Amino acid sequence: LLATFHGGITMSGTTPTLTIGDAGAEDTKIVFDGNAQDFYIALDDSADDLLIGLGSTVGTTPAIAIDENLKSTFHGAITMAGTTPTLTIGDAGAEDTKIVFDGNAQDFYIALDDSADDLLIGLGSTVGTTPAIAVDENLLATFHGGITMAGTTPTLTIGDAGAEDTKIVFDGNAQDFYIALDDSADDLLIGLGSTVGTTPAISIDENLKT
Repeated sequence: LLATFHGGITMSGTTPTLTIGDAGAEDTKIVFDGNAQDFYIALDDSADDLLIGLGSTVGTTPAIAIDENLKSTFHGAITMAGTTPTLTIGDAGAEDTKIVFDGNAQDFYIALDDSADDLLIGLGSTVGTTPAIAVDENLLATFHGGITMAGTTPTLTIGDAGAEDTKIVFDGNAQDFYIALDDSADDLLIGLGSTVGTTPAISIDENLKT
């Protein structure tokens, strides 16, 4: 009862439906019989997954697998082409979203911690645990570990040449200290506290007078 069609098939009407299978425990598939390569779209009934794969045998060389929870697993690389390719993770709901790098010895994640409204880069796969870098809604970046600047000419620039004070604050237990550019005075200051210009200990002006 294998029917071979030597022409196209048109299904017209208000609700045309093509059903493949009879609810039995067997794989069902559409095979694209190419010259150099074949591809299939299939129901892998044993795994209860919808597969898109290479070849004509269901379950072998899958490219994309979709399970009963609509989780899609890609077995190859993804290329987003076009003039404005966009990858959106999440649907604006109140939930964490993440990209997990599933390593051999260590996992890492890049995630939106929705409860904190922070972008996190961290260790592991659970959002909010062991963060390395956190970026908040004001673009304040918090580093939870040390920073190493390698290379032949590593440079740390604080400020963007604007008319504002810039500073490094040492946040101590009993006392804070700062190293700062007091832009209004054009002086480099080392002082007590965290507010630039207050309680200076050392001041160096543009003539290097200390």
